[in-house]
Amino acid sequence: MAESESHPSTQLIRTWASSLAGESRPYGWIRESYVCPDEIARLARQKDIERPDLIGLVGAQGVGKSSALTALHQGLPGMLTPRAGRVQFKWRKPPELYDTLLDTDLRREYILQYLKRLVNELMRPTVYFRLNREDRAELSIFIKQLGNYTSDNESGEPNLRLAEQLLGARRISKFRQEAWLQIISSKDLIMIDTPDYSKTDKRRMDNDLNEIYWLWNSLASKSRAPKLIIAIQKEMFHDHFFLDKMQTIELKPLSTKQILKAYRKRFRTFSPFTEEAITLLAKMSRGIFRRFLRYITLTLDLWDSKHQKSPSIIDVSLVKQAVTIDHLTNAMENELTPLFRNSSQQRTLAVKTVMLLWEHNEMKQSALATQLEIAPATISRILTTLENAKYITHRYDGKEKIIIYKESENIIDN
Repeated sequence: MAESESHPSTQLIRTWASSLAGESRPYGWIRESYVCPDEIARLARQKDIERPDLIGLVGAQGVGKSSALTALHQGLPGMLTPRAGRVQFKWRKPPELYDTLLDTDLRREYILQYLKRLVNELMRPTVYFRLNREDRAELSIFIKQLGNYTSDNESGEPNLRLAEQLLGARRISKFRQEAWLQIISSKDLIMIDTPDYSKTDKRRMDNDLNEIYWLWNSLASKSRAPKLIIAIQKEMFHDHFFLDKMQTIELKPLSTKQILKAYRKRFRTFSPFTEEAITLLAKMSRGIFRRFLRYITLTLDLWDSKHQKSPSIIDVSLVKQAVTIDHLTNAMENELTPLFRNSSQQRTLAVKTVMLLWEHNEMKQSALATQLEIAPATISRILTTLENAKYITHRYDGKEKIIIYKESENIIDN
């Protein structure tokens, strides 16, 4: 199918939906399809004098913390910190941490700082006069490469190994750390994206937070301390002294309208989906953009397999065939297990209940029991649990209880 403004190609949509993590998306996607949450827009507009030195950007796994940092780094409307004063990187355990700038727009600045330290060390008399003739010749070549690289933006990078092989690993690691620290300490805003941790990784998270704490301490001692924004997984945001020192900003799951806006912003249309079908996919994702992308791919897979027999547009019935109860139950496992710990059957019934409400927005409690073919007492227990967890709310029409689907608030992604 040819790509057009009214009907984008399925390959284009597949490519877009295949980038599940914000870190893996191509440069420019923020401009093309990112929908900025209110919390991030407000953060971008805060004045320096009002902004605390340390902010914890807290959100559930998959809610979009990495994307939010990327949006802040690339620059949002009203952003007060100049682009040159921002740096963003993914936290790594040292010494791997000191190479994180190699994948950013600060690569050249970092390499220059690092190489100058290497050269200064190699030119020290106590080091230089220990080099043999061949090593000195290689050092001369390296210094010439560095001179060209310093003066000419088009010149290729010097051969790092040429200089590094003349020094020991310990000194190389020290120079990388010094160059890395000098660059980030010169910035006004440092954004650190911590990894997603599993529930068994608490020790790893504690170790990472300890390292970040000492980095913050080091930066805070400077006369012109930068501001830090640290993205942290909500499920792990507890039981560490450093967390108490942060002002917390919680990144909430996206609304259905925001998810639909992102799709339409990228493709200018809902095609090849009907509006009802794409809305159902957005509701199924429960505010997690990563789920929305997965469900789009599942639906396109089924559509392609039936393409000769299917209509030229994807409707609700096809979405319901593609994204099954099993898919939804697996995706919502972390949410539903604590609610229905002793009954997998009730978890499945809970998913089916929510699915009906996704499609109809609201239904009579008696109608839900009839559709699900379960006893009134059973549906009552399930609805009470779902309402306590903020999946649903209700109102009364006379004596009839009307169950209403509620937008997602607190999500834990699988």
